Amino acid sequence: MSDTRYIKKQYREIIRILHLPEDAYTEESFHKLRVAIKKLSALADLIQYCDKNFPTKKTLAPFRKLFRQAGKIREWQIAENLLKATTPEHSTTVWQQEYPLIVLQEKNSYFTLLSRTDLRKLKKKYRKMADTLEQISAKQEMQYLSWKTKKIRRIIRKMPVPVAGLHALRKALKTYHYNKKYILPDKRKHPNKELTRLMELLGQWHDYMASATLLQNSCSWQEYSPAEAAQLSQIILQLQHKSEQERELMNESIKKLNQGKRILL
Repeated sequence: MSDTRYIKKQYREIIRILHLPEDAYTEESFHKLRVAIKKLSALADLIQYCDKNFPTKKTLAPFRKLFRQAGKIREWQIAENLLKATTPEHSTTVWQQEYPLIVLQEKNSYFTLLSRTDLRKLKKKYRKMADTLEQISAKQEMQYLSWKTKKIRRIIRKMPVPVAGLHALRKALKTYHYNKKYILPDKRKHPNKELTRLMELLGQWHDYMASATLLQNSCSWQEYSPAEAAQLSQIILQLQHKSEQERELMNESIKKLNQGKRILL
């Protein structure tokens, strides 16, 4: 029988953040909310493996709505942070005016969604997950980890891993990582360093790529002067270049993992 303290901790963290006053939300608040929901989703993956009839999509739906909207805010926050790190001198008037307005709009959408969210429904969904999780045996948990390991092995053995494969790998590794910490908490003291590095590279690659795409598709280009548009275009190219550099490093890391016997955390 599984220990439900872990899922309870994630649920409490979600509710704690949802109860924050609007002016108490920080960049870290949106990040922590998404991490807690990711861990809840990872547990749903474990439950779905052990109980094929579990309504995963329906159970996670209200959490994922908040997750997606918080994600829109995080994407812009990450893009701004990378933009500052990539070009500290970047200070176009249009960007300085546009960025706060876009983030404010996304935050307003988030708080509107939150005001319409029935927290009692979230609790009901959480209880359904916790009750089902409690029935999962240790044997089933280990079978799940073995199954997840095989799925990850299949992805990384295709060299070089295509972009779609890297997206799938990033999500699969996160899910595996979270559930491994839940199922075998003592094992996290001695992680596979190369795999930990790969997870970090995947995160950085995704941030650079997503930020470049966001800036390319969402900025009001018609409002920029030719000089400002050229500057922003150059920044996007720099982000894309950094994304490709991370991808090369990822493929090197994956190659090392394929050569080793112990490839997972």
